[in-house]
Amino acid sequence: MADRSYIYCPRCEAAGTKLELVREMTEFKCANGHSFMYSQLTEATKIPLAFAEKPNVGDTKAEFFVSAEILAKFRAKYPMQQNSTVNSILALFLDDDLVVIDGKQAREMKKLGIKNGAEMLSAAQNNATLEGENNDLKSKLEFIRTMFKGADVESPI
Repeated sequence: MADRSYIYCPRCEAAGTKLELVREMTEFKCANGHSFMYSQLTEATKIPLAFAEKPNVGDTKAEFFVSAEILAKFRAKYPMQQNSTVNSILALFLDDDLVVIDGKQAREMKKLGIKNGAEMLSAAQNNATLEGENNDLKSKLEFIRTMFKGADVESPI
């Protein structure tokens, strides 16, 4: 019994025809009668496997409208995993803890050296710490001014 080889016949391909070889025991043959041993096919063109994305158990088919331009970009970026990607995007947007950053904001953060969510969180935490320290210093400065004023002395600050 012949099995698929997922390899094009080198002779047919050189002649401009793409015919797949079939494997019969240790020999590979095409429909035009060309025959090869596996060792002769090391440079032959392999046929890429076709990926057919299938829905997960419990998935429901949904129809909705989207801009043709957006859909074309999406299909170009995710040609083999469109269903799972759309599912992931929808799940993200349903997460109440999601923080959305647009491209312009992301570019500004990159200019500041922030490259990912962990660095963004760290920057926000550092900012909160600095704001707290700044408020403490303002309170101390006001206390010192009040002390000088109470002593009827001109404050140097």
